[in-house]
Amino acid sequence: MSTQAMAMKKEEMVKRSVSIGELVKGVCEYVLIASEAKYHTLFQTNFLNRLPSTEKKPREDNQVSEIMAEIFNYIENHDDSQFTLKELRDVLTGDPEEERLGIVEAAAAIIREDIRSSVIETKSYPPPSKMLINEN
Repeated sequence: MSTQAMAMKKEEMVKRSVSIGELVKGVCEYVLIASEAKYHTLFQTNFLNRLPSTEKKPREDNQVSEIMAEIFNYIENHDDSQFTLKELRDVLTGDPEEERLGIVEAAAAIIREDIRSSVIETKSYPPPSKMLINEN
């Protein structure tokens, strides 16, 4: 391609980009809501409503203060002068209902693992009269 043809292409591209730029600028400056333009319902609700923030929110200061007060209270009222981290953690997670739920979930996981690890013979089946008898 000759340099003259390239120069003409470049001028054409510049004119085209200017016209596209003006079009985009016109759309951005034109407020569709103010002109009462009609949107699809889903688009309008999404446009008008803010998206929820995906940022993680830090703990509130009073929550941290309450937790620290519980730990300090335990340390001050306890006879021993040394503590393990497990003991201090147990002070905060001492809810018996949660402990019970944790024990049940652990037992369920063990049972599930035992069931999945058991070997089942699928090539031959016992007769119906012996099907429920444990043959170990």
